[in-house]
Amino acid sequence: MASLTFAGPIGYAAFVLPRDADAAPALQELLDRIDAGTIELLDLEILALGAHGAAERQPTSVLQHGDSFDLSEFDGAQSDLLDAEDLAALGAELSDSELAIVIIYEDRGLAGFAAQVQAQGGRELWTGGVDISELDTLVTESEQEN
Repeated sequence: MASLTFAGPIGYAAFVLPRDADAAPALQELLDRIDAGTIELLDLEILALGAHGAAERQPTSVLQHGDSFDLSEFDGAQSDLLDAEDLAALGAELSDSELAIVIIYEDRGLAGFAAQVQAQGGRELWTGGVDISELDTLVTESEQEN
């Protein structure tokens, strides 16, 4: 996780799978990113549409995964960082036949770079993310000006 040398931007991503889809390949890829140190997993939420239209948390055991993948790799990963507003918004996008996999993570991709900057007496000044829709607007405006 964040260190005195580097705190990466915190991001989130929500993915939807059919309930009967094999989640093992996607979960293995997520584990590979964690093991490589590219991301630090802060929260993993599995959601299904509830009776009142909001998404409801589910145990990881609801995911189809075959015999080759051990779901216990994600024991303790659910931190419940999503609030009621998040659950309602996600529920509005889900159907009864789908599950959402939501990850909240720290992007550690620049940790090595940050360590080298710090080793030379430098420091992290800013970190953050850019909303993709804002970036698209800026690129479009820039292209129109040129």
